[in-house]
Amino acid sequence: MTVLRRDEVADLIVTGNGDEVCLSLFMPMERGPDKAQENRIRLKNLSKTIENRLTDQDIPKEQGEQFLDSVETLLGNGRLPSNSDGMALFAKEDDTQVHFLPHSFAERVMIDNQFYIKPLLPLLTEDRDFYLLALSQNDVRLYQANQAKIDDITPSDLPRSIDEAMEYEDPEKRQQYHTSTDSPQAASQPASFHTHHPDEEKKSRIRRFFQQVDKSISDHIATNDLPLVLIGVDYLLPIYREVNSYNHLLERDIEGNPERLAEHELQVQAWEIVRHYFAQARQDALEKFNTMQGSDKVSTDLDEIVAAAHYGRIDTLFTAEDKERWGTFNEKTGQVQKAEAGQHELTNLASRHTLLNNGTAYMLPATDMPEEAPLAAIFRYAASV
Repeated sequence: MTVLRRDEVADLIVTGNGDEVCLSLFMPMERGPDKAQENRIRLKNLSKTIENRLTDQDIPKEQGEQFLDSVETLLGNGRLPSNSDGMALFAKEDDTQVHFLPHSFAERVMIDNQFYIKPLLPLLTEDRDFYLLALSQNDVRLYQANQAKIDDITPSDLPRSIDEAMEYEDPEKRQQYHTSTDSPQAASQPASFHTHHPDEEKKSRIRRFFQQVDKSISDHIATNDLPLVLIGVDYLLPIYREVNSYNHLLERDIEGNPERLAEHELQVQAWEIVRHYFAQARQDALEKFNTMQGSDKVSTDLDEIVAAAHYGRIDTLFTAEDKERWGTFNEKTGQVQKAEAGQHELTNLASRHTLLNNGTAYMLPATDMPEEAPLAAIFRYAASV
């Protein structure tokens, strides 16, 4: 099972607007081996839908046969995976990609000159990778994870334990004995003991250890913008935060000893924190749109948004998950020509171009959309008059 993100779907996003015919198929799946037959029946029914679309849209016979063969291959391979929530299939001439994902989709078959990537938007914006730093005095590890998997990416130069980090330091003296036999008073004075509070000494030692950890980690991930989650026992977490230099450390931590948890358990606990973080980013974007309503920096006008997406003017796009608008966009005139169906799906077109131009695109339920419009956008700059 895989998770698709922006870098992995780049080829899907750029494909289109040419002479190629592209098939996009999305199917929800039921988990469990006892659901295998149900999933197969659903896929067979979608194969019939493809066949009908091929006829309706007058797709060349050879291309249509390839699309049907790609589905038949899946059916002929025996059981579909039993641990996935959804399947996405993308096919064009001599190329078919199939992804089984931890995300459920509404059934959808689209045949166009571009891939239909709109259902993938939640995976791109709310199922991104994140970092997890497991802190203990005996074993420090850095992970890169997402909803579906976790990988140990601990740098080779990262000190794994406090003993390793402090190996080349002079041992700290918990007690210093000061006396002098050079002065006459020394003989009659009791020995003088100067002690440091053990807790402060320990905290100082841990802080120096974590400074080395932070340097190693920052050298490896500083140029990224993925969120970082900490897990460790309660007294270690605030000490690490004192020395942290990574700009995307999340405020919420996981308290507990990571040495007692399996990697999968670490991933599940961290994902709960990161999931809310990504969802909050979407909510913040919506609130930003609402505060800017009435200005020329936001719009719910479909024609304006489709053109703005093409020209790279969109910072943030919102698209309704269950609304489709059909037509064509003339790149020379910047005009949208609407149609009933059968040409190009315009909300998908706007989503593709927003991503191509490094904008952010969210898919929302229609009832959550500003003015319940099919598209809404925050522009990078207002249109010139």
